[in-house]
Amino acid sequence: MKSTKIAHHHKSDKKNYLPEILISIYLGFIVSWLVKDKITPFLFHGKEFGARSNTIQILLTTLYTLFFAINTFFIIHFSRRLGSSKKYIEIKKPVYKRIDMQKSIVMALIILWSIMMVWICLETGVQHDYHAYIKQWQLLLEGSPPWSTDNAYGPIHTVIGYLMPFGQLIPKLFFVSLLLIGNFFLVHEILNERGVSKINLTYFIIIPANILIIGIGIIYGLNDTLVAALVVFAIIFRHRGHKIATGILLAVAALIKFYPLLLLPFFALDKKRLDLSIILSGTILTITGFLISLAVWGKGPIEAILFNSYRGTILLSILKSVSSLFGETGFVDFLIHYNTYFIIIGVIITFVFAWKNGITWLESATLGYLVVLTIYKVGHQQFYVPFLFLLASLPLIKNESADYMELVLLPIAIMLSLYQLGYMITDRYANNWRWVRRYGGFIAFPVNLACMAFYITYKFRSRQHSKELEKSGK
Repeated sequence: MKSTKIAHHHKSDKKNYLPEILISIYLGFIVSWLVKDKITPFLFHGKEFGARSNTIQILLTTLYTLFFAINTFFIIHFSRRLGSSKKYIEIKKPVYKRIDMQKSIVMALIILWSIMMVWICLETGVQHDYHAYIKQWQLLLEGSPPWSTDNAYGPIHTVIGYLMPFGQLIPKLFFVSLLLIGNFFLVHEILNERGVSKINLTYFIIIPANILIIGIGIIYGLNDTLVAALVVFAIIFRHRGHKIATGILLAVAALIKFYPLLLLPFFALDKKRLDLSIILSGTILTITGFLISLAVWGKGPIEAILFNSYRGTILLSILKSVSSLFGETGFVDFLIHYNTYFIIIGVIITFVFAWKNGITWLESATLGYLVVLTIYKVGHQQFYVPFLFLLASLPLIKNESADYMELVLLPIAIMLSLYQLGYMITDRYANNWRWVRRYGGFIAFPVNLACMAFYITYKFRSRQHSKELEKSGK
């Protein structure tokens, strides 16, 4: 009978269950809110069913809570049994069948969650900025200049308007479906690379149970959802070694919204080596796409870039909070006016840090993108959707540093989930909650900064430890 080696815990199985209990309560809270305030009203379409309404609502809450409870139990149970370790034991062939079954169950649960998300996507209809998207796409279909109103996006966002004749929700369904497919393949990739133990509670907090993903990605259907989907596929292709395809995917994402272009150098960096094929393929396609759009629509795409450069501060930006407190004068005005240059400087510093410390491409991309989000004056929470998928992808790297980064940046994912929850239940922080819109940056900025500081400190200590080991070896 065939046997091989598999990782096995050498420590005691005894463990404190308090973190798992607290996380289960957190998941249950999200489920209760989602069913009570979002799903049930759309299910009834404003009708009153009396006692039947309460029965259906209780049934939905119970079923969805049970679904997450099974997930939680399954992940806790098998993450204990199949966690990574330096100690190995011999196992026999039947164990492979059990592991394959576990992987199949995980994928089945992801499919069930995805089906639920598609249903929510369609039932919630047109929401938030999607109203503006429809008006922009109608201009395209009417033959009017697509950038003549409030279109702040790239040419591919505009081209997607050609899906509108099939139904105004078809573009939204396209965004959401592509993201869910990308998530499916990402989970499959992690399972193949690390086993069941890495699709754990951390992943569930970052993606399936995160209100930012459900709210921005599924209910609102913003185009950041499509950007995140393309970034996920870029991660998978980069992990598999398809570097030109990686550059192409990031370029397509940049032709929807411009910020993914800043990820190119980080995806090209692998420790202290730089792969120019990713940068060249991404840059060439981006330039080609813009030139074609300029030839077809004139200077509209350039105006979108300029608008994003000159637009004001908002929401989670520290500059919004500071300017709300002290006004946009003096040094604050200087920081806002030259914000683009500070972003470029931040990206360069992060790139140099990643290169000098031999950081892997996915770690450097996650850190670099977080630096951009922390500095950028337009603090829309939807810009964090690709970041969450970068964070969830870190187990693909298979090293202690990436695993530590995923854990130490987890508070940001929790903060974003809670922020989006408040955003949705207070009508975008209206009326008595407007102070959150003004001073949210005083929460996001220190959380981002503290998480990055922990990771950077860890890297410096690791580097120092490596040097000490080298000296002692000599």
